[in-house]
Amino acid sequence: MELQPSPADEALPWKEIVTKAVHDMRTPVSAMRTAVEVLRMSTGHPERFPRLTGLIDKQLDDLTKQLEVLVSNPAAFCDEQSGTIGT
Repeated sequence: MELQPSPADEALPWKEIVTKAVHDMRTPVSAMRTAVEVLRMSTGHPERFPRLTGLIDKQLDDLTKQLEVLVSNPAAFCDEQSGTIGT
């Protein structure tokens, strides 16, 4: 079954929504990448693991929430008053 866009979906600024979403998601991905690199270098310092794994968990939660909003309500990324992409 192929989904057909609704008229409201066609009016959304998809390029801007996608650009904003990608930009917003790069931050948690970069933080997770850094935490993983530090974990790799910290094999002799297990006291760092809880802090770093906590950081990764938080960033994963943030990223998951952003994806849920994007999938469930892409218009939430738009500031309808100004016609620009909001946060």
